[in-house]
Amino acid sequence: MLAQNNIESLRSLSFLYSTSVIKDVLATRSFLKIKDRINKHRISILGSNAQVTFSTLLNTLYEQMTKSYCNEYIYKNTILQKKLLEKYGFASTTLLSEFRIGNSIADLVLLNGEVKVFEIKTDLDSLKRLDSQLSDYQQFADKVYIVTNQKFIAQLLHLYSGSNYGIIEFDGKGLIERKEAQKSTNAFSYETIFKLLRKDEYLKIVKLMHNFIPDIPNTLIFRECLKLVKEKTIVEFQKFAVEELKKRKIDEPEYLKNPKTPYELGFVCYSLNLSEVQYHSLYELLDTTI
Repeated sequence: MLAQNNIESLRSLSFLYSTSVIKDVLATRSFLKIKDRINKHRISILGSNAQVTFSTLLNTLYEQMTKSYCNEYIYKNTILQKKLLEKYGFASTTLLSEFRIGNSIADLVLLNGEVKVFEIKTDLDSLKRLDSQLSDYQQFADKVYIVTNQKFIAQLLHLYSGSNYGIIEFDGKGLIERKEAQKSTNAFSYETIFKLLRKDEYLKIVKLMHNFIPDIPNTLIFRECLKLVKEKTIVEFQKFAVEELKKRKIDEPEYLKNPKTPYELGFVCYSLNLSEVQYHSLYELLDTTI
């Protein structure tokens, strides 16, 4: 039976799935900075004071978090695993995390033949800003999905019954599409899409569209390029933008499907864009007793 303070322990140890912690562990090849916190919650999570491998700790922690403290990381990792790794693959698809669109930051953006935005609402969240977030995403996305849980599913299905938004329920194991998203381009915004791009990206797009790049001072280049892309339809421009953004790929995607890479660390590894050397260091550390 889980200890009474299990939720507190799960909340505290969930930091092990942060990019900063895994990055530091890989850089120092040491658990020194995290050992005290792990020891404080060892009995609550593992049921004893016994030492285990780092891999066993992460696996046990993830399983318990999925059941009792299902935070945003669990959702993001599930979407990565189910949508990118299992369904679409890396050849044609790119996944962006914490991606600013307008005045909002999208949890995940999946780019392939179309743009799909996933806004996550766990039972630890509120729905306070959801309307404005969804409105921002429609300025770029073909389809917008809300990914939620049993706490909010009925409310959201009612609120957005007549909308284009899709609603996906995460049941702790997989993703269940409860309402299909409808494609919509009516709210696309030149300015919003343009601001998603880095300078080198929008210059490439202008060159493709017009076969030249304006020879003007840097202080004027942003405004002039925005003016030039507006000479094409908004749908054409969005497609050009998507093709450029899709090039923001990770360097070693095959390692995410390597049996040595734990399922539960998938999203951390993807976010950190680990090198081949870093993956091998990670495998060694996972086998280390902690």
